[in-house]
Amino acid sequence: MMSVTCYVQEYTPKNGASFPGIEKSKAGGMVEVWDMTTNPAQLKTFKESEVTAKANSTWKHPPTAMGLEDQELADIIAYVKTMSTGKAKEVKIEELH
Repeated sequence: MMSVTCYVQEYTPKNGASFPGIEKSKAGGMVEVWDMTTNPAQLKTFKESEVTAKANSTWKHPPTAMGLEDQELADIIAYVKTMSTGKAKEVKIEELH
């Protein structure tokens, strides 16, 4: 099964609750972070001094958090690919990792 993504970190603003996010950019003392708790993800901007980031240990992509078996997820991916390309192709479990 897919695991916790390496791109998501846990961000904690000085005056707010922690949230899982992906850094979009960092420049000029500012950092932009995609907040993964919303769908679609919301872009938040902080002063670098007002937010800390640490490794993510709990957040997973929503399909992974649903508890699907590897073969079920592979079948869904194969269906979406078939509908978008018009060509049926098997997706193997090994391709998920």
